[in-house]
Amino acid sequence: MTRAALLLLAAAPAAAFAPTAGVVAPRPLLRAPPCADAAAAALVLRGGGMPSALAKLPKLPKLAVLGLVLLAVVLPLLAQVAALWRVAPEPALDAEVWRRARLRAVEAEGSMSAAQAEAASKLLSNHAAVLRDMTNKAPRSQAELPRLPATAQDLVDRALAEVVIRLSGERSEPASSKEAEVWAQTAQLLAARIQTSTADLQHHPRFKDRAPDMSAAAGAAMREVLRGMASSGTA
Repeated sequence: MTRAALLLLAAAPAAAFAPTAGVVAPRPLLRAPPCADAAAAALVLRGGGMPSALAKLPKLPKLAVLGLVLLAVVLPLLAQVAALWRVAPEPALDAEVWRRARLRAVEAEGSMSAAQAEAASKLLSNHAAVLRDMTNKAPRSQAELPRLPATAQDLVDRALAEVVIRLSGERSEPASSKEAEVWAQTAQLLAARIQTSTADLQHHPRFKDRAPDMSAAAGAAMREVLRGMASSGTA
């Protein structure tokens, strides 16, 4: 083949595949990136020279990384502490006083009415929560009712145990005039806090979906004891 023929064959593909009028030329699947260095362009196309996006990011100092880790750990703990701040601390109960009250309720089970037994049982099983509410300086419900100071928590605790003892048919006396006063205040507050029917709960939006504390008969039995304690603290 002559030199002239070879030149014609080399020029033929360009002419043969040149787009004609109205026909869109097919786009190549992979275009070479605009790169001044042909060798570098070939390396990029082969996938060996594509820089990592992470490698381009500046490395964080160790102190900054440590600070981010501490924030991730400390912030949830602070949120939990903030939630617990609204809850009164767990009260310190007089175990011996409540042991005697429980023992007395068991011994008097045969002589107590059903209403008295129910009222005593409710207070025995919930006295820690009742004590916490009655000495909570930031109550979440019925905040209009004044609570007793946390400094009188031990006297309030004994007053609640006395309610169980009196429901069981016995009684004890306060050891001082100060304790008698706290017993009276405890009785007044507890009588106002008891909810014995759905009608009572309707007056408090927070309680509308809650069950009553006890039956109406049990509430009446407890309020009878509380009236006696509230009148003088020794009645």
